[in-house]
Amino acid sequence: MTNTQPQTTRRRLLKVLAALSGAALPAAAQAAPRRAARVAVVLPRRSPYPAMAGTFMAGLTGSLDGQHVTLSTVQTGPTPRAVVEAARAALRDSPDLLVLLGDGLTHAAQPALLERPTPVLAAEFGVQRPDLHRPAPLALTASLHSWEAEWAHARTLARQGGVYLLISHLDSGYDLPFAVTSGLQAGRGTLSGTTLFDPAAPDHAALVRQIPESGAAHVHVLASGTGAATVEALRRAGFSVSAGGLTAPDLNVPRALAHASSGLSPVQALGFDTGRWISAALSGPLNPTTIHTALACATVTGSRGTLSVDGHGVLRAPLTLLGAGKAQPLTSPSLLTLEPAGLRSGWLHTYLHA
Repeated sequence: MTNTQPQTTRRRLLKVLAALSGAALPAAAQAAPRRAARVAVVLPRRSPYPAMAGTFMAGLTGSLDGQHVTLSTVQTGPTPRAVVEAARAALRDSPDLLVLLGDGLTHAAQPALLERPTPVLAAEFGVQRPDLHRPAPLALTASLHSWEAEWAHARTLARQGGVYLLISHLDSGYDLPFAVTSGLQAGRGTLSGTTLFDPAAPDHAALVRQIPESGAAHVHVLASGTGAATVEALRRAGFSVSAGGLTAPDLNVPRALAHASSGLSPVQALGFDTGRWISAALSGPLNPTTIHTALACATVTGSRGTLSVDGHGVLRAPLTLLGAGKAQPLTSPSLLTLEPAGLRSGWLHTYLHA
């Protein structure tokens, strides 16, 4: 008689091993390293703000985990058509997240954003108020809160007496001058006068004569990316001076931004905090709904302190008045307070793109 028991036992053992190895496959697959998240960034091709794209990207890459995130970039011009084309190019490779640098890009890129359900982070300076439009269902905003900061700063300037407002041609067509005048009005201050000037060729002698004639006790300068020479000339002439928006960020004059004393410029701080926000949201499954939910629920520690997302999908940072002695916290005005009472300035293209 042939003894088949060893053969039967061997076959049974092989079956058990095969079953065990098959059962182990899902666990092994789960333990395997996942792919890196793909993040596409749309940047301005040119900007009057010095090295804006490079400065933002330095902050972004400095806070992202490079082992788990791969970055690609696309450049855009200022017109809505150029923004749509750039967004479509950035979305062509199906990124997990799209970042748009500059105010107004989510609105301009709406046709492209509605074609593909991709989470979008609008890295904005905060001059166009994000609550006024929600052009894409998966869009959120990281902001410098410049509109709110100018309003809050101007309210403190109301105690100075008359305030003279110097505005560059770039900033004259935007909402920051309106924010300053609205904040002065809220603080019962006086706008003594306004002047448009060319930061590239300013007539400082004329300004030094003109401002005292208005009775102003203080000068506030809005000249995004420029204005350093004008601010210095006014200080040498003995004027009390402050700066707004992104005017000469390295000058030691009073300015209000959601920007802590981190050693970073405002644009670099915006990039750094955007990177922190992204890193916090890309630890889970890489699908649009999960990423958007993680972004909307995140609380992160960035260069500007503890940042959290409000009900409008905006990553909020505390407002601070810098350069006037000890840093002074400012109360962020409510959206109801900021509601425009009249005609606002018009801007046809995206902000700080040229």
